[in-house]
Amino acid sequence: MPVNVSHYLCRSLYTEWIICLYARSLDTFNHTIELLNAMNAHDDMHYFQILGDNFYDQEGSATSSWFQALSLQSKNKLFATVPGTFHHVYSRNT
Repeated sequence: MPVNVSHYLCRSLYTEWIICLYARSLDTFNHTIELLNAMNAHDDMHYFQILGDNFYDQEGSATSSWFQALSLQSKNKLFATVPGTFHHVYSRNT
């Protein structure tokens, strides 16, 4: 069964555009990265995807730091994403 991690992708620190009430207490940024890196370390994991409304990142810093934190093994897997409604409306980084 696919795991939709998009609701857990808040940065560990609040930004002007991203507010996550559980970011600090659940360490969502690091735990999501650790989970994906652990899963993608195995040869039987072929791809992963994030489905819609992922970052609400109008400046690009949270998105960049999230992708930079992925391991080389994760970056080498096929990655698919579906833009959410707000990615079309608010994105400055197109």
